[in-house]
Amino acid sequence: MDGPILSGGRPTIYDDTMPDRAFRAIADGRGIAGAAVECETCKRTIYNWMDQHPEFLHAVKRAEAHAEELLFKKHAEMSPASWIFTMKNRCDWVDKRETALTGANGGPIEYRHVQEMSDDELLRIASESGE
Repeated sequence: MDGPILSGGRPTIYDDTMPDRAFRAIADGRGIAGAAVECETCKRTIYNWMDQHPEFLHAVKRAEAHAEELLFKKHAEMSPASWIFTMKNRCDWVDKRETALTGANGGPIEYRHVQEMSDDELLRIASESGE
């Protein structure tokens, strides 16, 4: 049982060409899957390299910005619905929904436990809710 402790897995194929290869694929609009094909690996490895190699992550982020700009330039050629759908799926666009729960006149919600309320207050609330 004596001997070197091995980390497991096969040796990495990562080299100095990978950031440029991934950049080209992603900037052309092929996404992470395209980078995986270009680098002859799988998407999971691309994500691992993004965690392990800052220069690779930087190349991917720059390429994503280029790809988004490319989509902005192409939006005139697309129907509005398909363009929005594409931006949501490729560029992390989301529908923004804001919900605010407030009390009277936008103030804080008033909370009182029913056991702290008088019978008259409870009867008033019950009669108002039937309107």
